Amino acid sequence: MVVVGVALDLVNVALIPWRFWLPALVVIPTWLIWSALFWAVGWAWSQQWVHRGVRVVREGLSPVNRAILAAHFLDASATYFALKHFGYLEQHFLPRTLFGISDPISFFVLKVIVVLPVLLIIDRATDDGKPQSRAFRNLLKLVVLILGLAPGIRDLLRMVAGV
Repeated sequence: MVVVGVALDLVNVALIPWRFWLPALVVIPTWLIWSALFWAVGWAWSQQWVHRGVRVVREGLSPVNRAILAAHFLDASATYFALKHFGYLEQHFLPRTLFGISDPISFFVLKVIVVLPVLLIIDRATDDGKPQSRAFRNLLKLVVLILGLAPGIRDLLRMVAGV
């Protein structure tokens, strides 16, 4: 199933009219920098010399949660550059209001403030050791991953295609 899905995705990617490379050249490094920053923070909290009794932070920055947050940083990176440099407009009320008060760069902070507690709540609410709870936790985390990854990829591909 994975091979068929990847093959069909590659066909779709080949059909995209690649007009502008600049968005990819600025969004991807920004995404990698923010993701690396939180991977480093999570690694530091997992070490005993930094982490002294702060169990909540350590759980919240687990490798799976950092990967999900990295997907949301792709969305934040694509949104930031689309709004700031490519003339796009934010459609949702809360981010649009926030960007009116501050700068679109605040979307990165908003992602951390919203996504990390949601992941921590999911971890805490499904922490009874039952296999059903573990499967439900993984399903919820998959949903949170998709909610960050899908709009990020869409926004990046729209900018690259010039739409």
